[in-house]
Amino acid sequence: MKIDDTSLDIFESASKRASRLLRYSSGLQNRRTRAMRADWKSSFEKFMGPKFGRISDRVDGHDAMVVLKTGASLKYDDFKAEHISDLQRASLVMQVSAMDAYFHSKILSYVVRCSKREKGFPAALAKKAFRLDFVADLLSSTTRRPWSKIQHSLKKSMGYQSLQQPGKIADGLSLIGVENFWSQVSAKMNQNEKTVKNQLVSVVDRRNKIVHEGDLYSSKKSRGKDRPLSPRYVEDSNAFIIQLINASDFVINKQLRKMK
Repeated sequence: MKIDDTSLDIFESASKRASRLLRYSSGLQNRRTRAMRADWKSSFEKFMGPKFGRISDRVDGHDAMVVLKTGASLKYDDFKAEHISDLQRASLVMQVSAMDAYFHSKILSYVVRCSKREKGFPAALAKKAFRLDFVADLLSSTTRRPWSKIQHSLKKSMGYQSLQQPGKIADGLSLIGVENFWSQVSAKMNQNEKTVKNQLVSVVDRRNKIVHEGDLYSSKKSRGKDRPLSPRYVEDSNAFIIQLINASDFVINKQLRKMK
């Protein structure tokens, strides 16, 4: 089977956004420990001229200096580590979304071609339940482009299903005849299958805590407090997902090429 989808491009586009958010977080986190000097403030305002206006504070990030104007909606405290860490949370969420988008795109790109191949429907797709009125419409003489209709129906139904947990991913890929997915992906990554699955579950679980719980503790003792988030954890998690998707694309494409 010819490989001609854009699933990896879709992942990389979204992954770049995740990386950008992480760079913002690292580059803009305030490292300044002393108050802004009055003479520096005066010299800067004079250099910029009256049109620039007055400045209220200065933030010294790792990659950039931010000068805050008087009356600005951004505040000095917004650049503290505990506040700017929300960009790290957003980065992690975006990276998991990029992975989800990849698997959705990959499956939908080949589900029709896999259904038309000489061996017929993949077993998992053959078991896929469709509404009776949908099947009746397909069998009627008035139905046009039935294969596109099948693809559209799957796209609609899969739109409500996340492909993030190991079991869901394997089940989704079985619709296009991909077998032994996790064992082959783990081998490609030179890692133990259980280790890869557990790390993915951990990353997705943290993503869910961010999305569904605001990344806040729910226990009575710490209710309403932020869960601490290490920038290194986000960096490692994002790098893991990139490695996982590259290995996945290799494994999936290899199997699809062998299909007739």
